[in-house]
Amino acid sequence: MDGVIVDTEAYYQIEQREFFEEFGIEVSDEELLATVGASFQSFQRSLVDWLGRIGRVVTPDEALRIYRDWKNGREVDYAALMNPGVHESWRVSKSAASATRTPRARFRQTLSFSEGKSRVWNPSHRRWYHS
Repeated sequence: MDGVIVDTEAYYQIEQREFFEEFGIEVSDEELLATVGASFQSFQRSLVDWLGRIGRVVTPDEALRIYRDWKNGREVDYAALMNPGVHESWRVSKSAASATRTPRARFRQTLSFSEGKSRVWNPSHRRWYHS
């Protein structure tokens, strides 16, 4: 749920900057920002280009292996990267799930429509019943 639950883009930018520094690769902020939202294949092509700047001529798969080998073992604290409100939303959804665990509660989940009619969803039978 990248971007919805966890905001990893800023983290990835910092991580990639560390990779460049360790390998002695010069990459502008504009180039790095261009990878935000880019496809996996686009990122791989960028890796090939960046590694080529230091004389490493590699295939896209080799570039990715180099990056993954460098990244291997680095811990990411995803909880610290969670978007605001995620913890509260999670607590609320867990409470709602607990409240609907009993068979009667599940059966009595109701929706009211503008015509004043309501229907009850029975998840066991996977169908609506008129109340």
